[in-house]
Amino acid sequence: MKILSFIISILITFSIQDSFAQFKLLPAESPEAQSGNGIFYSLPLTVLKVDIAISVTEKVPGPLKEFSKNYLGVSDVIENESTDYEIIDIDVKPVVIPDRSNSYFIYFGSNEKNKEKDTKPVYFSLTPQGLFKSFNLPQSQELKNEEKNIETSKEIYIIGDASENFRYEADYNKKLEIDTVIRKITIDTMTINKFVYRTNWVNKTPEERADDAAKQIKKIRDSRFNLLTGYHEVNFSGSIKYMDNELKKLENQYLELFLGKELKTIKHYTVFFVPDKNVLVKELFKSNEGDQLILRVNTVNELNIKDAQTPVDNAIIYRLPADCEVSVLFNRKKVFDDIFPINQLGSKMMIKTDRQVFDLDPMSGSPLIIKKE
Repeated sequence: MKILSFIISILITFSIQDSFAQFKLLPAESPEAQSGNGIFYSLPLTVLKVDIAISVTEKVPGPLKEFSKNYLGVSDVIENESTDYEIIDIDVKPVVIPDRSNSYFIYFGSNEKNKEKDTKPVYFSLTPQGLFKSFNLPQSQELKNEEKNIETSKEIYIIGDASENFRYEADYNKKLEIDTVIRKITIDTMTINKFVYRTNWVNKTPEERADDAAKQIKKIRDSRFNLLTGYHEVNFSGSIKYMDNELKKLENQYLELFLGKELKTIKHYTVFFVPDKNVLVKELFKSNEGDQLILRVNTVNELNIKDAQTPVDNAIIYRLPADCEVSVLFNRKKVFDDIFPINQLGSKMMIKTDRQVFDLDPMSGSPLIIKKE
């Protein structure tokens, strides 16, 4: 009798273990998804976040460039406007979000049908975003991948003034023009010439403005010479050095009227790219001069496995990501290269939930722990 009762207890135990709650995996667009008797989850989608820092150098010709040889004896000046680009820094980071185009509904069936069965409860664990995390692991210690996202402030450093390229002139843009008018007054037999001066402000010619600027440069250089030789000032706590630097800045600003100037800025861009099996190239930046920054994604190793299909019973579909080489090219020259797992370029796999528990990585969707009961 003891042996018989022991065998019966074993059979009951196995029957209870085998009697898990049944469910069906359906597409999120299925009519059963409106019943509310189930949960939604999405497969992970990898988005590439690209942070770019570009140095932009704008060359602007001076308004008096044609007079630089006559007044300064210099012929090496900026003749035409141009813009040069240089990649200072570029960083690519994969960001995982739910793939709404690959979402599923775990349908538990009608409530009356479940009540009739002596079933064991099942446990589903999802992330706050709706990514699948674990099945039947209510007390498992979940893996926590803490990523410290340090947001750095992005500052734009501007050298020069692009809106007002040349603010300093040697003198006023107008000059005083005086016309002499002679009026003849005749009294009897005597004629008197009366001089009347009529003044008017007229625009200076470019050559006159160049002459004024050259004289101003000469005056600044004379002032610097007198300053450095002690003719104008006695040095108190570095006062001569300070005044010489200020005069040098003023001289350079007048020289820019002839030689031109360069405006340098550092610009930051952030571009998001979602790779697809049909779209693996993304243009990140293109200038008017033809400079081009391109991102390319190439699969390093890929499993030639057909994607799992729905609907299925008592199974979960997950993603097995593909390892991909992510390269960034500036004018066909590689400036960034790394390998990242990209979820949507991999394969959709299926894992049965009968008498087994498992833990998935929500960032990639791949199984981390599988336990067969």
